[in-house]
Amino acid sequence: MAGRSSSPGELGLDGQAVSRPATNRLAIVALAITIVIPIIGGIPGLIMGYKARAQIRARNQAGRWVAIAAIVIGWLSVVYILVFVIFFAVGVFRGLDSPASG
Repeated sequence: MAGRSSSPGELGLDGQAVSRPATNRLAIVALAITIVIPIIGGIPGLIMGYKARAQIRARNQAGRWVAIAAIVIGWLSVVYILVFVIFFAVGVFRGLDSPASG
């Protein structure tokens, strides 16, 4: 594609070096945490994802979709934790209400 270069050192149509904004590192870390530590890392990844998204807007950086992916995965892990806690609590309370077998 003429005019679109993705590797460093290439020249655009006007002969000037093409530069791309750097990807926000906090967004990368947020996504990595939500993937590497799926359940426990969801909440920190969620917080960092929102923070990275704000930084990306303020600094005009790349990585918006990386931050959004971290936010989505973070919310999914929060929902998973809540569902687990609800099922656990229901199981415990049902166990307390039922007569002891034996």
